[in-house]
Amino acid sequence: MEDLKLFYENKGYKPYIIPEGASNGIGTFGYFNAMKEIISQEKELGIHFDKIIVAVGSGGTHAGLLLSQKLLNHDCEIIGFNVCDDEEYFKNRIYDILKESKRILKTETNITKKEIHIIDGYVGQGYGLCTSENLAFIMEIAKLEGVILDPVYTGKAMFGLAQEIRKGTFNKEENILFIHTGGVFGLYPQKDLFSF
Repeated sequence: MEDLKLFYENKGYKPYIIPEGASNGIGTFGYFNAMKEIISQEKELGIHFDKIIVAVGSGGTHAGLLLSQKLLNHDCEIIGFNVCDDEEYFKNRIYDILKESKRILKTETNITKKEIHIIDGYVGQGYGLCTSENLAFIMEIAKLEGVILDPVYTGKAMFGLAQEIRKGTFNKEENILFIHTGGVFGLYPQKDLFSF
């Protein structure tokens, strides 16, 4: 990619490389409006979300939510379920993305690595690969709730959330918002694994 960028720069163009998942300082700003919408809907519905849960595959969504939560003074906790790599990798990755965002904004939001909450343990067999238990969970949610989850991102995160609820990780009185980030394109290549 860098070679291609250099090629076009030498021709007088100004190419910009968008990283995987748009997970960089600029990409985080995409979730600013999402957080504003969440806050607006909380007011409309008379509810307050204590936790916001999201799948973490490249770190940008989690970083964007955390940055926006700080900038908009919302007191919820952003929690990510990693779908690959591990907790330490994503704490570092998200922290680096946040540092880049702060440089662009020319502001200090004082987000520490300690505030980056990743729940590890639901990666399955690796990126894009999940366990038979996870696949059964995805099918059960589709049949019972009509919610389509994918085996790459949302299926792992929702499965992890369900397991953590069963373990008592979350207080029964807490309002939890799960952000479904899509992922249908991760479902189709593995459609043969499902028996809908």
